[in-house]
Amino acid sequence: MSRFWLLLITLTLGLAKNVAAQTPDSASPPIPTDPTLAAAPQPLGVERNINRQATPIGTELLLYAEPAETSRTLRISAHRQLFVRSLLDSTWYRALYGGTQFYVKRTDVTLLAPAAPTPAARSKKASVAGKVRR
Repeated sequence: MSRFWLLLITLTLGLAKNVAAQTPDSASPPIPTDPTLAAAPQPLGVERNINRQATPIGTELLLYAEPAETSRTLRISAHRQLFVRSLLDSTWYRALYGGTQFYVKRTDVTLLAPAAPTPAARSKKASVAGKVRR
């Protein structure tokens, strides 16, 4: 008879743990947000897709935020493209890169051309190509 009560208590406690795990905890800490994204204005209506451009591979997009030490550099890789789209007020850009969304001021966006190969890299390629031809 004592085994029956022990089994019943064990099952009741296990069921209580499962129910407690499924209910959301209101005391859980809030999800941290990026302060540079929180300060950016949200679009008020349907976004106009003006100034939409696919940025070439190898291009860098410098995102400057206040303060300057929070600036970021994104380098476009071969399997991702960065799309910069203008928002309704035409002073903010929404940049999408690899599933991550950034809001930046229009004056703070700088598109840099891909870096040119150095002369040493060019001469190395030429010497390797010369060896293959021989």
